[in-house]
Amino acid sequence: RDDPQGLWQGRADPTDPLQNVWACGEVCSMASADAGTEILINGYRWRLSGAAADELHPLLEQFPVLENLAGARVLKSNHFRTVFHLPGGTTREATAGWIAKVYRYTSAWDRFRYRFIRHRALQEWAALQRFASLGLPSAEPLAAAELRRGGVLEGGGLIVRFLGGTEPLANRLSSLGASLGATAEARELLTRTGKLVRRMHDHGVWHRDLHAGNILVGQDPGSLFIIDLHTCVFLGKLARWQRRAGVAKLIHSVRSAVSPEDVRVLVEAYGPEVLMSGATLDLVERRLLRKVRQLQTKRLGSRSKRCFLPSTQFQVTRSPGVRVYHLRNCRALELAHLWTREVPAAALKTSPRGWVAPARVGGRSVCLKYRSYSILEGIQALFESHRLRRAYAGGHALSVRGIPTPQVIALREWIRFGLVREAHLVTELLEDASPLDEFLFKEYWGKPCSSDAARRKHAVARAVGDLVRTVHDAELYPHDFAPQNLLVSWRGFPGSGKDDSPEVFLADLDHLYLWQRLSGRGRMKNLAEIANLPEGHVSTGDRIRGLRAYARGDAAFLDPVWVRLLRESVLEEHFQVLDKMGHGELRRAGVEGA
Repeated sequence: RDDPQGLWQGRADPTDPLQNVWACGEVCSMASADAGTEILINGYRWRLSGAAADELHPLLEQFPVLENLAGARVLKSNHFRTVFHLPGGTTREATAGWIAKVYRYTSAWDRFRYRFIRHRALQEWAALQRFASLGLPSAEPLAAAELRRGGVLEGGGLIVRFLGGTEPLANRLSSLGASLGATAEARELLTRTGKLVRRMHDHGVWHRDLHAGNILVGQDPGSLFIIDLHTCVFLGKLARWQRRAGVAKLIHSVRSAVSPEDVRVLVEAYGPEVLMSGATLDLVERRLLRKVRQLQTKRLGSRSKRCFLPSTQFQVTRSPGVRVYHLRNCRALELAHLWTREVPAAALKTSPRGWVAPARVGGRSVCLKYRSYSILEGIQALFESHRLRRAYAGGHALSVRGIPTPQVIALREWIRFGLVREAHLVTELLEDASPLDEFLFKEYWGKPCSSDAARRKHAVARAVGDLVRTVHDAELYPHDFAPQNLLVSWRGFPGSGKDDSPEVFLADLDHLYLWQRLSGRGRMKNLAEIANLPEGHVSTGDRIRGLRAYARGDAAFLDPVWVRLLRESVLEEHFQVLDKMGHGELRRAGVEGA
């Protein structure tokens, strides 16, 4: 509170909220006043470069609560880090501002491992200084900090100079792709990018998160900057597989915005002889594309599991005996009224083990599923996900892959003695959608079919076939691809002037196994399950239209042998359903023993 050295005299202006820093009443102390400055402010021990202490003083006093500063803008936020852009300071009018990263270390694993290694803020601080010494373009490091209480790491911070007038490489390539005649400019940009990555790798720097979002393009055509360096590893020499991994990750991030010929330009600029000894450009390109496909599969698998982890989109709320996985924008308190065992009066479906009913959350219509589990099922859930957990994971996995499905909102598990005994699942309720079998029954059963109605039915058949092919191309195998698990909705209606095309959603994902390999028999079984509709609902022509949409021009799925096997599979599925219906009627009649 005293300032015997006069470090901050004359800098606090009570009329400026950015500089009104003394109201917090925290001790500010200077460890040294040379180029390697260390300052303790509000519990954060800061390391500053050069004259950054003078420039950043108002910002350091407000850290980590930066959202209240004038002009502060959040660029990215998740459960462990928030990234702010702060406009120019008060001591240098010409500055473009700063990028401030606020880290939070709350997990036991983070607090344990960062006792032995540097945490992310200090890792990036050291990497930025190393980049500057190697002459590699990046942001100017200004300050890094850590917050410890009782020797336990709780937070960190990093401040770098904002690179004004820049944009991510992915955005620049996307804008060039939308412009006519921009191919030459895009190839020139990819050439410079390949040479910069080669230069970085030649210095022994392995950036393990090198993608098009972490390369910034300046207004000057020749200016490129590499950012987000906390994953960098500095080695004496990179192995070829490390070089290939870095280039493949970069290709994976740009291939949606450029053509395959442009990807070839990037590889040529980097140097194919460095990636593979004695290999031709074509061989190197095929090897990289195979690695890109592996990265895509790995990335989809990783994103599919994020619904069970605290992340940007999801949150986990725990209490004794209860776990709630839910969307971050839907608080657990808003969902508390849904956790009931009683069958609602408006239940859509009931069974001895659970029910399905509509509900409301924050003015939004949702579908609520409840299911109870026996002790044996609870033990089984220790080794294999229970049904509602599979549905929750499957709904997010489909969303990640761009497959239409009702959005998953929350999953609640009630646990006793380590076993799951009850579960609730909350998903989006598509009020304007109908199950495929109900839709066809209401619209077409025993009714004259006009030309408009026939056109709508043909569009539904093609949309269903296209959806099944999309699911199969994603290597997913739903074990219960029945017509009642497909929801049909329309973006427009006849006479409305809008596009009259259907949208088909895959619902009821209790039997969707994400990691089970899809076989040819599995494809045929799914097609047979959907085609198993009465002739009054659909015709043979409708089934053929759906099969053509599924084939997407692939002759293997239109081959007479395949069609014959599919027809036999449809008949087999039909008799299995009839057999199940017969057994059900016998049980209800109480004459099962007969």
